[in-house]
Amino acid sequence: KREGMGFLLSFGYILNPGVFFNSSIWGQFDGPQATLQLITLYILETGKKSLGLLAFAIAILTKPQSAILAPVVLLYFLKDMESWTLKSIFKSFQAFALGVLYSLGAYTLLVYPFYYTTKLYTALVNHLGPFWGAISDFYLWMYNLYSISVDDYPYATANAFNFWTLMGGQPVDDRTTFFSVLGLALSYKTLGLMIFSLCILWTAFYFYLGRNSPEVRYFSAFFVILSGFFFATRMHERYLLPSIIFLTVSLIWSTRNLWTLPLLSVAVTANHWYIYNLSFKGTFWLENYDTTAMTFAAVSTVVVIISMLYMFQFIKNNMEALKTLRRV
Repeated sequence: KREGMGFLLSFGYILNPGVFFNSSIWGQFDGPQATLQLITLYILETGKKSLGLLAFAIAILTKPQSAILAPVVLLYFLKDMESWTLKSIFKSFQAFALGVLYSLGAYTLLVYPFYYTTKLYTALVNHLGPFWGAISDFYLWMYNLYSISVDDYPYATANAFNFWTLMGGQPVDDRTTFFSVLGLALSYKTLGLMIFSLCILWTAFYFYLGRNSPEVRYFSAFFVILSGFFFATRMHERYLLPSIIFLTVSLIWSTRNLWTLPLLSVAVTANHWYIYNLSFKGTFWLENYDTTAMTFAAVSTVVVIISMLYMFQFIKNNMEALKTLRRV
């Protein structure tokens, strides 16, 4: 029931320089991917969990990077189990199982026209037999395709202006040791996954406290994408774009975080423009500590810090409210 604000924000999204550059200038496909991710959350918001999972599967099949939204999708199924009664658990499990069946159906229909046997085919047939080996190979096809693609740029950062840009990870193999502590060697990849996992736990706590707020739910999706881009390794310059759509939608219910959107848009646009422009000069991989990359990685850092402070303030206020209720 915020149609006016929704219209203004949708108009602003269309004119967002990051979205405009990605689509109308570069001709990339990240806009439709972001829209499919938004459709996923919108369907989940209506309570149609199984169909939401189907939409999520289609988003992943469109661009596998959509899988980064998985923690938030899972939280939608868990939030209805807060009472942890046998009935609520069964209902959520039933919706999830039905969604998985829908997703397998979508996978079968969409992948079959493009399927070819993978390098695992012979081994699977030898171990499982002709029928189950062929079935297994078919349903592992997307995973195999994505694994090959990701291994093409095994860097701490692949032209993404993020935390690893500031730490000198461009272009450094993410399996390289970043530092050792207590005799334990931590690679860029391992440390990135550890920090990103902490961000997911932080988001889950925020989501739980604000589970009845649509602003919190959409902001959670924004922050998971933002933190994944900023801390995980092997990130490309375009992977931050879907975060714009979720931050924009979250503003429908509260404009307190409005000034974060211009900063995010500047970070996304600069990352796109700089890499796109350099490609015409024959440069496809940035050197370490590039001045422009460092500058706008710092802008991304500010967005992360502001977002975490915003979430912290919400958590603090709601924890105080819970304490008050317990006293009453």
